[in-house]
Amino acid sequence: SKRKLIQLVKEGYVKGWDDPRMPTLSALRRRGVPPEAIHDFCRRIGMAKSEAVVEYGLLEFCIREYLNAHAPRWMAVLNPVRLVIDNYPEDQEDVFEMPLYPDDDSFGSRKVPFTRELYIDRDDFRLDPPKKYYRLAPGQEVRLRYAYFVTCTDVVKDAEGNVQEIHCTYDPASRGGNSPDGGRKVKGTIHWVSAAHCVEAEVRLYDKLFTEANMNAIPEGSDYKDYLNPESVVVRKGCKLEESLKDAKPGEKFQFVRTGFFTPDSKNPGVYNRVVTLRDSFKPAK
Repeated sequence: SKRKLIQLVKEGYVKGWDDPRMPTLSALRRRGVPPEAIHDFCRRIGMAKSEAVVEYGLLEFCIREYLNAHAPRWMAVLNPVRLVIDNYPEDQEDVFEMPLYPDDDSFGSRKVPFTRELYIDRDDFRLDPPKKYYRLAPGQEVRLRYAYFVTCTDVVKDAEGNVQEIHCTYDPASRGGNSPDGGRKVKGTIHWVSAAHCVEAEVRLYDKLFTEANMNAIPEGSDYKDYLNPESVVVRKGCKLEESLKDAKPGEKFQFVRTGFFTPDSKNPGVYNRVVTLRDSFKPAK
């Protein structure tokens, strides 16, 4: 209810009516929700004479459907770990032409530099991988998106055993991400950014404000604040983005490949807000 939302603002649980976790139009705008998605949502639910509850997932579906057709694709590493290609010349630099939208050439393309040292997502590497793990692991080969095949040869760990650096070798004949004869199949494809050509940013991963999908159904007499989602916003600092995104402006929307849809924050330069995930991962609390 509006009374409860006012109380959340007054007590500092959220930072105002435009806090991207709030169910207000100003918050949705700051989070990057396009108005076309809200219009589509309103058309789908129609008008009802009696009070009704609509799944929040339907709004997210409308947002995804619109952004999937209108948001260009870029690469961003939100949990970076350094990757060094030992047999790649230190003074060499490749440039790859990558489409902004794989299924529509009218979006155009961009040039992405490739160097000896890169960043990949820490979640794309396992020291002891389970069965059918197709990402990077010791002795395992993966495809760097639109670039080369690389094989992990060594890792550098800190005193606590955390991986600080991954060493690989690359196959020069696999330029573009394909084997020269087409016979070698690599199932895993991961994204990357050049360590020499990237920008650092803070990324805020917004999620539902409450752990219950229908707050009207919580037990009578219980405190609704007990159902605030502790992961309604997760802040990731030190994220590595493609260098071209340094000129991105509030209101622009992007898909960070394999991650979700994002937009620059209107109040904090260098901060990106997650508009919506690529798929619905919400699980109500038990």
